Amino acid sequence: MAAFIDALHVAFPDCPPQRLLWAYEYAVGALLMYVADKRIERISQGQAMAGDPAMFEDFVRFIAAGFTAMCR
Repeated sequence: MAAFIDALHVAFPDCPPQRLLWAYEYAVGALLMYVADKRIERISQGQAMAGDPAMFEDFVRFIAAGFTAMCR
């Protein structure tokens, strides 16, 4: 994990360290929801599935936007 955090500091050199850590924490939470939580299946009445590979690029864009917003 330390190597990943170090890489985030390289990617966002002007981001305050605490904000970067929180952005990472939020991203991990979103990842867990994306892959493991079945809520999307319930609220979509089966029209969407947790961890749907077709949604992966959207998920990556969502997380990237979050890091960008947190590190402005």
